[in-house]
Amino acid sequence: MILIAFCQLAWGFEVEAAQRWRWSNPKPHGNNIMETAYQPALGLAVQVAERGQIYTSYDFDFWMPQDSGTTNSLRAVTFFGSRILVVGESGTVLYADSPDAFRPATLPAPTTDWLEGVAASTTLAVAVGDNAAIYTTGSGTNWSRVPPANIPFTNWLRSVAYGGNRFVAVGEVGRIAESTNGTIWTTNASPTTYNLNRITYNGQYFTIVGDSGVVLTNSGSTWRLLTGSGASSNLYASAGTATGAQLLAGDYEMRLREAGIWRNVLDPTNTFRPPSWTYLHALTLTNQSGSNQPASFFVTGRTGMMVSGYRTNGTYLWDVAGSSLRNWLWDVTFVNNLYATVGDYATIMTSLDGVTWDLEAPPPMHTNRVYLGVGGDTNVLLAVGTGGAIALSTNGVVTVVTTNGSGTNVVITTNYVNSYGIFWRAAGSTPTTNTLQGVAAFNGQYIVVGDYGTILRSINGAIWSVVTSPTNLILTSVAASQSGWVAVGEKGALFYSANGTAWTRINSQTTNWLYRVRYLSGRYVVVGQKGVFLTSTNGQNWSLPVTISSSWLNDVAYVGGAYYAIGSQGTVLMSTNLVDWASLGTITGKSLYGAATDGGQLILVGVEGAILRSQIIPIETPVRIGSFDTTLTSNLVQQLFLFEGRPDQRFVLQSSSDLFNWTTEASLELFDSSGTVYYYKSVARTNAPVHRFYRTKLIP
Repeated sequence: MILIAFCQLAWGFEVEAAQRWRWSNPKPHGNNIMETAYQPALGLAVQVAERGQIYTSYDFDFWMPQDSGTTNSLRAVTFFGSRILVVGESGTVLYADSPDAFRPATLPAPTTDWLEGVAASTTLAVAVGDNAAIYTTGSGTNWSRVPPANIPFTNWLRSVAYGGNRFVAVGEVGRIAESTNGTIWTTNASPTTYNLNRITYNGQYFTIVGDSGVVLTNSGSTWRLLTGSGASSNLYASAGTATGAQLLAGDYEMRLREAGIWRNVLDPTNTFRPPSWTYLHALTLTNQSGSNQPASFFVTGRTGMMVSGYRTNGTYLWDVAGSSLRNWLWDVTFVNNLYATVGDYATIMTSLDGVTWDLEAPPPMHTNRVYLGVGGDTNVLLAVGTGGAIALSTNGVVTVVTTNGSGTNVVITTNYVNSYGIFWRAAGSTPTTNTLQGVAAFNGQYIVVGDYGTILRSINGAIWSVVTSPTNLILTSVAASQSGWVAVGEKGALFYSANGTAWTRINSQTTNWLYRVRYLSGRYVVVGQKGVFLTSTNGQNWSLPVTISSSWLNDVAYVGGAYYAIGSQGTVLMSTNLVDWASLGTITGKSLYGAATDGGQLILVGVEGAILRSQIIPIETPVRIGSFDTTLTSNLVQQLFLFEGRPDQRFVLQSSSDLFNWTTEASLELFDSSGTVYYYKSVARTNAPVHRFYRTKLIP
């Protein structure tokens, strides 16, 4: 008999700087997937990416982020038996016997060499990288560097594979080298001087792919060029079986060979083709129903792109994981309890929680425009961009009629929905074709700025008039408060207006591009080119410009008592006093262009559809044990928990038999936007009754 009691605890903790980021878009994540390893015996797949990101999956669908303990770029992964080995930037080497417990391995000495490839036999693992660096291990925990005297070359190496009782490494300017023991290396004659990016073994022979569509294969230690694939771009991936299909992939390139015939998988005439993208790695997943069945492929690449290819009805069909939008996003705002972001191809996306985003339909005439700015107030939301495009969405109720049924059984349903952020139309009057970028709203007035000093004004968002501008410089941002309006732009452009109609130039004392101005916590804050930063409390008197980063800064937000400046290559800085700035970084190296907050959560948007979120102010609402089910078998007690909370909450499940001594059974996180997660556990059944109490405890 099992007696269960439940309790949920909320444990107080102080607000800390944002260090934990999650992907809202693309799904399941947006990191550049450098390599994926799969161990069929465990049913486990592992992906490695930039900024120390590791993801694991048991179904190639849901990918769980794991803590690597490093922010270094991770470049390669393999299984050494059941042990996971990961290598990367500046001699980073990790190992794990469980996907949630990665640890740093021991090298004989620190190194700045990047390790770009790793492979393993049943008894030995080899890692290769910059400056002909080669390391070996028999355990995965302690590594030895191969002496330079045993390596008759100095080329940087990019990949290594094991097969046919030997390790083969490849690298720059066509270098190919091999070793039977990982310690003594010999060079092979190479038929190319192009850089070689990856080597794979299909059980019978090796395949090497490189720059400019180069493909090599071998007969023993003799290498020859494989011609006829039609590839001309840089190739980074190869997969296939010795007797079946072979796949090549790289920069906007994917080629498939069956029965000796090569086909362009990305051919626009192919109905079920994968996206034209940069692909970095490919896996062959043998069909488990029989060896005579064709293999399927799992191909991964930049910005988390994952596509699966499987043969059916005489052709390969390709399925994209997540099917997320990857258009560049240039700005984001939070207004009227709604997030909105805009970008290329008139992209408009909205979200109520920052986790789940919906793609909205822009005005038809804007389809090929680029929206560069978004903003507004509780009455009107505006998106502006190239060609003088202005789209607006008003706060109102619209009628949506739906018809369901068939034949004579027709049911007509009328619903009333809020149009704000959902229904968009083009402004009735747009007196310019200049590119527009900055948007601000204050006290029922809307100001838009753009190229050639363009300044437009409206009182309803639909009809616009041109404001006399004191400049022909590009203006990229505008902000407003009770103190007035401030616009900024190229060459240190800084302008002030008390009413939005009469503008005067302020000497910013810098020629750097002032890209963004925001009014935050009682002051104007400006960031821009070369990390320039300046502030003002009234829009007229400004601090001296200072440099707070070597990166271009694109936006700034205020949440949880701190300012966050964001910019190129994943730059995120934090300050509580606008003087001392700490570099936080994110989980991506992609450039970020917009920042917004609901007062507790920080949302960042950027290139290739990147939307990141971080809960700056922790959610202290307890995670509930929503339901529990137990099943008894002859030798097991099986339990299924359903936890309910808020997305991104982390917590532990603890148990006790006496309510005094508690044992942690699992560490969990609510990833789904629904704020729910199932947890299954089984324990050996005994004859004695088991009395257990369970509780959840939040993790800061």
